[in-house]
Amino acid sequence: MNALFGSYNGFFCLIVICILPIVILIQAWRYKKLKKELLTRELNLSQVTHGYQKELHILQEIVSKIQDLIVYIDHSYIILSINDVCASLFQKNSNDIVGYPLSQLIGDKLFQKFRTEWIDPCLSGQKQTNSMWFQFPNDRSIYLDIYFYPIRIAPDNEISGVVIHARDITQIKQSDEAFLKNEILYHSLFDNMKSGVAIYRVENDGQDFIFIDYNHSAEKMDNTKKEQLLNKNVVHVYPGVIEFGLYDVFKQVWKTGEPHYHPISLYKDEKLAAWRDNYVLKLETGEIVAIYDDITERKRLEFAQQRLNTMLTSKNKELEQIIYVTSHDLRSPLVNIQGFSKELEYSIKEIETHLSQHHESIEQLKDTILLIVKKDIQESLTFILKSISKMDSLLSGLLKLSRLGRAAIKKSMLNMNQLFSNISAAYEYHIRSLNITLKIKDLPDCYADDVQVNQIFSNLLDNAIKFLKPNDQGNITIWGYTEQDQSIYCIEDNGIGIDPNHQEIIFEIFHRLDPEFGKGEGLGLTIVTKIVDRLNGKVWVNSELGKGCKFFVSLPNKMDKSFD
Repeated sequence: MNALFGSYNGFFCLIVICILPIVILIQAWRYKKLKKELLTRELNLSQVTHGYQKELHILQEIVSKIQDLIVYIDHSYIILSINDVCASLFQKNSNDIVGYPLSQLIGDKLFQKFRTEWIDPCLSGQKQTNSMWFQFPNDRSIYLDIYFYPIRIAPDNEISGVVIHARDITQIKQSDEAFLKNEILYHSLFDNMKSGVAIYRVENDGQDFIFIDYNHSAEKMDNTKKEQLLNKNVVHVYPGVIEFGLYDVFKQVWKTGEPHYHPISLYKDEKLAAWRDNYVLKLETGEIVAIYDDITERKRLEFAQQRLNTMLTSKNKELEQIIYVTSHDLRSPLVNIQGFSKELEYSIKEIETHLSQHHESIEQLKDTILLIVKKDIQESLTFILKSISKMDSLLSGLLKLSRLGRAAIKKSMLNMNQLFSNISAAYEYHIRSLNITLKIKDLPDCYADDVQVNQIFSNLLDNAIKFLKPNDQGNITIWGYTEQDQSIYCIEDNGIGIDPNHQEIIFEIFHRLDPEFGKGEGLGLTIVTKIVDRLNGKVWVNSELGKGCKFFVSLPNKMDKSFD
């Protein structure tokens, strides 16, 4: 047993003696390799460290040179780093700031605002931004855009602090404020201008003009709201702009860039009618601007002045005719009255003479007086009464004309077919008794006063009946047509006609062309003319002697929105 154990130990020792040098060689080789790797790593680490130091130096150099403000704080709000630009604004050196709390740099009140609103949320991982005026020493105010970034450190990616990065945007802020001030000033001027202003965006190569702005005066003038017009084509909103001529002005100004004045004109569509003048220009940005004034009231006054002048001229002419009547037509019956009054006086004296003579018998005296009464006195009284009747007729006519000028006018759309049906019904007896053929064709409506239009055409129909040829078949035709904003009516007959030389004077007061045809005061056509003038219409006649007459009357067929 001992021999066996001894043999085993010997064998083991032999193995150890043989293997141990090999193991030592292997370990030595491994040590040498490990040492080489360590040296390599140390060299690489040194290079990396040098690189990091170089990069850090570059980064510090960049941070120090950058014009933005940069501060780095930790969880305890201690300043770990601050660039020179930021430190200089606080009139300090960066080394004097590092290591101190942020509150000491910016003050406790502002620090509490920073901490609660931006720094603490940033320490929770949320980036923060803000813009504000910041008061630095020496009362220097700077408007800053401020960014708060959380800083994470590997390998755990934990937040170690916050970088506060602020940028001076004072000039931008001041420019924005100046722009805003100018914009407010612009809108204040724009909205408070007395003139209307509309601004258009141009599309489709100068064919479409789209509303993009519209001031308060324009809203008031056009009785509309800006919101109803924005982004709409001017032609769709105001369809009358093409006929008005402004659409072509827009295209011309857009093409040439030269401003253009569009003179005073009447704009009309279904909703609006107004007198306007326009000044159109093109902005540098390409928009078209129309500046315009509503001069409807001024034009209304001008038209009123014209109407007043026309009326005054007419009144003067009428006054001249009245003076002529009073000095001529009234003088004639007065002369008759005066002359035959003297005849009466002579007859009375003659009777007195016969009564004073006693040589005549009662029978002779009676016969003589009866002869004077029946012949001289009766004749004188007859002429005096006729003269009085004529004077009464003339004075009644003058009174009628004066009342006509004061009659109120109530305009509305009139169905002229119905109106002529009523007029013809009033003359039905005369038409039948004289076997007159009356034709009334389809007539256009007009915008006028019902009562006064009835009087116009009643007078004209009465004249047509009165001046038919006695022995011929009487034919009267009433027809009409429209021409722009006027309805024109014609009363046509085959009567005695009027000499062209007399066609102007027939409308004068108390003028009777042929006293043999019917009775009257000579006021019919004067009344027609006066009424037609008051209704803004016209009356005229076409005729030849012996070939009948055509009396034309023109009346408005729609309300004039500009003036009615």
